[in-house]
Amino acid sequence: SPLSDYQPSRLAKEKVMKQPNQALKPDRLADGNSSYNPMFVQAAYRCSATFRRTDFLGGCDGARIRLSPERGWSVNLDIDKVLAVLKPVKDQFGATLSLS
Repeated sequence: SPLSDYQPSRLAKEKVMKQPNQALKPDRLADGNSSYNPMFVQAAYRCSATFRRTDFLGGCDGARIRLSPERGWSVNLDIDKVLAVLKPVKDQFGATLSLS
């Protein structure tokens, strides 16, 4: 089933989210733990904020936030660092896993 196919990549993502990455230091939470979760919430907001009603470009469709022109928009500054945290997961699963 598609859900069972998702399980390995979900577990790999969870592991990466708990390990420090050289590209980006995780946020320190109130309980003293570190987490990338707040950064990914912000990245999702940035992604949705890039949608343009004029030509229907931007937004989260197709992970275009990592490509020009969206990557260069001011709302997406440092998005490459957030995406670098996910790079090990993408590398592990290759073409079978979309960055979308």
